[in-house]
Amino acid sequence: MTLSLGFAQQDLCLSDDEIALGNLINNMRTSNDLSVLPFSASLTYVADVHVKDLYLNYDRKSGCSLLSWSDNGRWTSCCVDDEDLECMQDKPFELTDYKSKGYELFFFANTDVTSGLAFNAWRETAAAKDLILQKGNYSKKQWNAMGVAIFEGFVSVWFGELMDEAGEPLTCDEAARQPEKAQQVASKDIEKNPEGYYVVVASRKRKKDAEKEVENRQGSEHQYHIIESGDNYRVVTGPFSGYSQALIVKQKLSGGNNKPWIWNADEK
Repeated sequence: MTLSLGFAQQDLCLSDDEIALGNLINNMRTSNDLSVLPFSASLTYVADVHVKDLYLNYDRKSGCSLLSWSDNGRWTSCCVDDEDLECMQDKPFELTDYKSKGYELFFFANTDVTSGLAFNAWRETAAAKDLILQKGNYSKKQWNAMGVAIFEGFVSVWFGELMDEAGEPLTCDEAARQPEKAQQVASKDIEKNPEGYYVVVASRKRKKDAEKEVENRQGSEHQYHIIESGDNYRVVTGPFSGYSQALIVKQKLSGGNNKPWIWNADEK
């Protein structure tokens, strides 16, 4: 199964720390007479999906490396070791419209990860330096795009040989200055034919109770609707263009007695 890039350039943004990590990598490259790599919306999307898949689903006891992908998403799952990297390399054109393989650097620390912490680890690792500087196994490669994501201790950087037609992702400062993109459709349309990812904040047996829940949430950052599902009425916000975007909203809404969950309406 595939997951389209969709509105990745609008939905994703690069944090200051992610930009700093990309700049550290480019500084290393220019110090070695290599070109500066532009940030790629497509590869950043792949990186973002992967760090969140690792955060939610990675089992440290599995024996699989951090290049692996779980079976809990719209991608080909795989347990990757150092000898079988094809599954990882296929992810950019499997998940996006980027028409080339990708090559990933990963890092994890059970602490707040800064750009410097990840970069310093890679700078001291021969294989990581070869990947960044197109040496060794990568001596015949020419990187022209880079994607970066940092999330809950997981860091992913992707390199690709093609320029990205999707352009560059926004910085989070730029995204904050732009009008919020409409993410909801009319309630009556959702009830009839829901599609995409939703964050469910409540489930009620009676419609009037669900309507009361929506009323109580008026004026909040997100808009809420009701979807009838079997014998229940789900109070949701969405739809969102992909699991990654829904996950960000779920985490913002979590806390205290709030325990939202993600529902993919396409998997009825």
